[in-house]
Amino acid sequence: MSVQVEKLEKNMAKLTVEVSQEQFQDAMKKAFNKNKNRFNIPGFRRGKAPMSMIEKMYGEGVFYEDAADEAINATCMDAMNESGLDIVSRPEVTVEQIGKDKPFIYSALVAVKPEVTLGEYKGVEVQKADAEVTDADVEAELKRVQDQNARLVTVEDRPVADGDQTVIDFEGYVDGETFDGGSAEDFQLTIGSHAFIDTFEEQLIGKNIGEECEVNVTFPTEYHAKELAGKPAMFKVTVKEIKVKELPELDDEFASEVSEFETLDEYKEDIKAKLSERKQKAAASENENRVVDKVVENASMEIPDRMLDGQIDNMVQEMARNMESQGLSMDLYLKYTGMTSEQIREQMRPQAEKRIKTRLTLEAVVKAENIQVSDEDLDKEIEEMAKVYQMEADQLKKYLGEAEKEQMKTDLAVQKAVDLIAAENISEPLVGIEILLSVKGEGFDGYASFALESLLADGGKPSLTYVSAGGYDNAGSALLAGEEVTYTMDGTLYYEYDGTSWQCVAITEEHAADGYPNAKFEGVGYLKDSVLVTENWSLDGSSGYIGITVSDGTVTGMSMADYLWRV
Repeated sequence: MSVQVEKLEKNMAKLTVEVSQEQFQDAMKKAFNKNKNRFNIPGFRRGKAPMSMIEKMYGEGVFYEDAADEAINATCMDAMNESGLDIVSRPEVTVEQIGKDKPFIYSALVAVKPEVTLGEYKGVEVQKADAEVTDADVEAELKRVQDQNARLVTVEDRPVADGDQTVIDFEGYVDGETFDGGSAEDFQLTIGSHAFIDTFEEQLIGKNIGEECEVNVTFPTEYHAKELAGKPAMFKVTVKEIKVKELPELDDEFASEVSEFETLDEYKEDIKAKLSERKQKAAASENENRVVDKVVENASMEIPDRMLDGQIDNMVQEMARNMESQGLSMDLYLKYTGMTSEQIREQMRPQAEKRIKTRLTLEAVVKAENIQVSDEDLDKEIEEMAKVYQMEADQLKKYLGEAEKEQMKTDLAVQKAVDLIAAENISEPLVGIEILLSVKGEGFDGYASFALESLLADGGKPSLTYVSAGGYDNAGSALLAGEEVTYTMDGTLYYEYDGTSWQCVAITEEHAADGYPNAKFEGVGYLKDSVLVTENWSLDGSSGYIGITVSDGTVTGMSMADYLWRV
């Protein structure tokens, strides 16, 4: 076998594979043995006629199709591996030459994994997702549990009202004729649920038990049953029962019945803690999604159509499996929705493209950062999988082939890339915080005022802003990176988070003051263990640090070393 590779436009390639005459003859023999019992040749028992006799009666090419399949199946995978290309689609095979006494030649059109040009993936910033649990969140969860524990009470002394749970019989007519699915007995219907079309439920309000009425509606124009779409219908309806939800009181007794707690306040605190845990997990996932989306947006690549079609195929199969697990076939789903297979595929196309771009971009980050996955990382992942399957890790490891293990390593490397860019680019939502700090030293007695604010709009960066400082006799130091200051000061200091560290942004102002030379403040700020620290600074030979502690977007502490300011 020999393979020739021709690279085409848009990340496509054509492989031309030549199978030797001897190999093709072997494929012809296999095709003959597979099909010989199908032929009834006079003078021979079925399956006993020689190959040459069958070819004489039915033509030389009688076995070509099956022989070609045999040869292609035996060589195509090896040919793709030998090509040295990273192939990401199923091959489209075309027979180029076939004959009994000549080599067999076929071509395979394949999509090749695109080259990814990474854009900015460390310097981007996204706002950290909010994980705060509000009182409204707690009340909504409490209301949900209250609703779950409601009891249904039969009502007989009034007509149907909005929100009631009713039991009805109905029979529908379109053009004076009944239709499939248009009738039922003892059907439970909640008024206001909009489970039925048009104003069906609203027309039952005010009807009494035992009362028969007519309900007139129109089917939606996009209704799944096309024979009914857009048509008016009349339903004969009888109300048989009316029930109403009776909600329990939200008190200590309720809390003790639905939880392990004795008081409602304790139960609310537990709800808040559990909601917080869920929100933290959801926020972490959202943070990852935001930063990955931004990094993918900054990357560029050209995705071949066949790669995209293959991803859509996988998504359609995944969808079909999910529906089958719920007892629904794809054909039935298409009938209910009124959609075609092509419409489903087109609907999936944007998501398929996003999946491909995301994976390719993250794999490019893995390569750029030389991210490695150790055997220990793999063992840990297998241990976690084993817990899910409730089996021993060593036993699971035996079931996994080398290909599966390599795929797991690739997936782990991609997750490490996600962790890396998430850690680099997610900023705290720091908004509207101000601190006053008293500072004392020889020749200095004053204060420093700091405001912490979020400047994320219009591509801004989170920053710490030093507003003003006053000192002895209204003298002071601006404590501004690179700024020259004197006896009188009034300035602003910006710290910007570049995805790795907080850096001072210098602003230079010169002030004339009799008898006082310009002092110079120099320093570098960075975020360490949730503390924004400016250290290794000097001011006329003095040194110290400023530390601002940040927790969940709130300044929780601040310190500044005493220093000597000599003029």
